[in-house]
Amino acid sequence: MALAAAASRRALVGVAGSPVTYYRGSDAVAVLATVGRAVTGNRDDYGLSVRTESRDYLIDAAALVIGGQAVEPRGGDRIVEGNPQTGAAFEVMELPGEPCWRYSDPQRTVIRLHTKYVGPMTPDDA
Repeated sequence: MALAAAASRRALVGVAGSPVTYYRGSDAVAVLATVGRAVTGNRDDYGLSVRTESRDYLIDAAALVIGGQAVEPRGGDRIVEGNPQTGAAFEVMELPGEPCWRYSDPQRTVIRLHTKYVGPMTPDDA
């Protein structure tokens, strides 16, 4: 089963994967990601329903290596689509009631990151 899941993931990335740059501070790594979304709903302190939608990225866990070290995502890290210096920047963030990332498969080979759009990258960001 694990081999079939891995083959399916490789096929999906081959067809729908996009190159992105993952930043932690000024350190970065180029990875392939599949774009998705997550929708959550909660009630606020007044009992009103609050709906949150995030842009999600699915990345192979083994690809997140920064400075020679495998890393787990952290809130505040960024993913940049397009040109690493001027592309669209998305910040890794928690969703209400959820951490900023989780494994997306039972084998723990794919990470699902929740992000929000924060604007274009600028030379000061990189």
